[in-house]
Amino acid sequence: MDNKSQQGFTLIILICTIVFLSLMAVVAFRFTILSQQQVNLSLLSAKAQMAAKSALEVAVLHYENDPKNCPSQEIIFDESLGALRGVEVHISCVSEEKKQNMSMSDTGIYLKAEAIYRDPKSQKALINYETGQWVPYPS
Repeated sequence: MDNKSQQGFTLIILICTIVFLSLMAVVAFRFTILSQQQVNLSLLSAKAQMAAKSALEVAVLHYENDPKNCPSQEIIFDESLGALRGVEVHISCVSEEKKQNMSMSDTGIYLKAEAIYRDPKSQKALINYETGQWVPYPS
């Protein structure tokens, strides 16, 4: 092999190496972006779960103080509430008669909390978390 052929072969190997490394960089970048999105969704899910559970606890306390009134409400966490800002929580009540397949002998209500986190720009719901708790009538 002469010197010109060897230089041409080296150039082809160099171009192939650059293309391969570029593709690997693109794949690594996409993997990093997807991983970051997964972490963000996990954090938002945890935020929604904490907001729903805290609002549910407040609703239970309101019901125990005044069991004749359903503590249904809508809570929107704003900037003053720090880490939970941007989460909406809807508290609703389902009485024992309306709750299907309820085998409890106590009277009381089922409190349901639904937490929603919306994209600030598009207002599209990104996270929707629901939880609930049976609360017996206070004695």
